[in-house]
Amino acid sequence: MEILFVFLGSLQYDLGHMELSQKFEEGISVKAAVQELSKISEFKDINKYFTDSYESTRSIIIFLNEQDISVLKGMDSTLQQGDKLTFIPVIHGG
Repeated sequence: MEILFVFLGSLQYDLGHMELSQKFEEGISVKAAVQELSKISEFKDINKYFTDSYESTRSIIIFLNEQDISVLKGMDSTLQQGDKLTFIPVIHGG
C-alpha cells in the first residue's frame, strides 16, 4: 500500500522534501511507518522529532488524513492504502 508523507514549515527544509510517497505492508502503524522512513538516509533526521521509542513526538503534530493522531490511537494508529500523514512543526515562544 502507498502512503503520502507531507512535511510542512521548517520540516521540509530539515528533511529536504515537502512530500514523499512510500510503499508499506498493509496495516502498518504510524509508528512503524516513521521508523521505516527514518531508515532512508535522506530522512534519518526525522529521528530528532520523536522520543527514542517513537511513542510520542517532540515539537510536531501529526495528522492522519485530516485528523490529529492524538484523537485516534496516537502512534499506534493503523494506516490504509492512500492515507496521508502530515507533519506540522509546533512553534514555541514566549
